[in-house]
Amino acid sequence: MKVGTDGVLLGAWAMAGDDTRYAVDLGAGSGVVSLLLAQRFAGLTVTAVEKDGEACLDCRDNFARSPWADRLAAECCDALAFRPATAPGLVVSNPPFFTETLKSPDAARASARHAGVLSPLSVVEVAAEILDPSGSVALIFPTAMADEVIYRGEMLHLKERRRLDIATREGRAPERTLLQLSRIDGPPRRAAIAIRHRTGGYTDDYRALVAEYYMHLPND
Repeated sequence: MKVGTDGVLLGAWAMAGDDTRYAVDLGAGSGVVSLLLAQRFAGLTVTAVEKDGEACLDCRDNFARSPWADRLAAECCDALAFRPATAPGLVVSNPPFFTETLKSPDAARASARHAGVLSPLSVVEVAAEILDPSGSVALIFPTAMADEVIYRGEMLHLKERRRLDIATREGRAPERTLLQLSRIDGPPRRAAIAIRHRTGGYTDDYRALVAEYYMHLPND
């Protein structure tokens, strides 16, 4: 089962409200984020949505082998077309994105807006359509996209509530942003962490966030 750092960060950080009973994971891959949510929130049922057939089958297999199989399901379909019968209280996504090494910023934005492409912007658009009135959407993406994602949320009446900027190493600029937007307005809470010290070991902040979900996280 492939486990990426971004997925673990999102699954460990996203928050479900006390009354949230249903969540949707858009572009779920092998189901890492869904599994983490099911582990963290005992009353939560999660539907993972994945277009790639092989990845979706892996997702179903991973769910069946987990202790939370009765609260996890996988739908093999296009995440942008998925419309659940029940409005979720939480939408999560670790969507694909274009980096500057692959495309220019203008081309990346154009691709992200193109119909049929799962991206941070399109995830916010789907969430605005399917969330329940008090619901929220949490996702992870390159920090360079943060202003654009927040602005798109504002246009769709989803307000920034939580944000965590993540640097790979202390002293460096953040490269990833975790963001949670909600229909319910309020003051946003912002923080920043680094994954590793300048000397290479994992920081206490990173350990506090994810260590519980790894079988082994090496010491410095």
